[in-house]
Amino acid sequence: MRMSEICARARGGHRLFYAKSVLKGRCYFRIAGEQGKMDAYRNRYTGDISQVFNAKTFRYETGRARGVLASQINNGGGLDVTVLADRCMDMAHVLYKGINISYINSCGITHPAYYEAEGENWLRGFSAGLLTTCGLTHFGAPSVDEGKPYGLHGRVAYIPAEEYSLKTGMENGLCIARLEGKMRQSKLFDEHFLLLRRYEFRQGVNEILLEDEIVNESYTPCEYMQLYHFNFGYPFIDENAEIFLPTLEVRPRDEISAPGKDNWMHMEAPADGVPEVCYFHTMRRDENGASLAAVYNHKLNIGMVYYYDAGMLEYFIQWKNANSGEYVLGLEPATNYVLGRAAARRDGSLKLMEPGGRRLHKFRIKFFDSREEFEKIKGWGGERLFL
Repeated sequence: MRMSEICARARGGHRLFYAKSVLKGRCYFRIAGEQGKMDAYRNRYTGDISQVFNAKTFRYETGRARGVLASQINNGGGLDVTVLADRCMDMAHVLYKGINISYINSCGITHPAYYEAEGENWLRGFSAGLLTTCGLTHFGAPSVDEGKPYGLHGRVAYIPAEEYSLKTGMENGLCIARLEGKMRQSKLFDEHFLLLRRYEFRQGVNEILLEDEIVNESYTPCEYMQLYHFNFGYPFIDENAEIFLPTLEVRPRDEISAPGKDNWMHMEAPADGVPEVCYFHTMRRDENGASLAAVYNHKLNIGMVYYYDAGMLEYFIQWKNANSGEYVLGLEPATNYVLGRAAARRDGSLKLMEPGGRRLHKFRIKFFDSREEFEKIKGWGGERLFL
């Protein structure tokens, strides 16, 4: 027998019933009242709505991933996304029309208990995925700032979500799924940040809406840094991939990166022993501070673009690694460059968040499958973007 928890609330004159299937680990809404008919799912062909829109929560059972709580959303239109609740609600595997978009590192999905803070040991649990969140007090190269050591990329990516929920329902005749949760980064006598994260997915609409709110929950000002580490991998990324950034200026991070500066928009074929390269971009923004980043694979005829608030994330880093077995492209908006916390203090970019202070970061991530759409994106000249 199916076990359910049922509650109700009023919305717009209708009663909106929430039914959570404990066995299937998912939720759905049904509208009762004037529109509460048997075809509330708007599809008489299905026995269960999961035939056309599937959202579920599960745990990994083996290896270093054992115990990790995650949710998988298949929107019925070609988009399949796995979100790791126990890893800052970051996105791991993302497929579009059956083609992998994200990069998965050799360590695979890794439980947060494997976190190592020292030096570059953060990389031992860097699953990557489409998105890894870095911060919240530091990210970038390991450094010593005011006598304190800070490792690579911070700890927030290893923090499990509190009050995590997956809810699905009907809006305007389409299924919709929302994921919500909060990550708390706190230390006695030090920072107390709360990251509230929300995703939204719609049936047949190949977009992901991501909204973050970062709050200083302490009673003292806290120094703050954050980076959104978007990672793209094979087969979406290969020599047929073209990168578009509305860049006004490109600077190599170091001497190793300098020779490839003029080819930043293309990926080379993988080769053994190739060093990573990194470029800093100054991005064009619209009148509200929004910008974008896009990748299109000419052979596969699929692409992805994300729109974001470059007024809040005013730095942009491009990471290219063509080394064999580590073939990845990173496109990373941030509050600072990736030179570490000490460097951010020296160049004046280290942010200070007052007690009760808040920052809001929004992303609209869109998948497409036409060269015409990519050319339209490349033709953007600063017109207003909508997040």
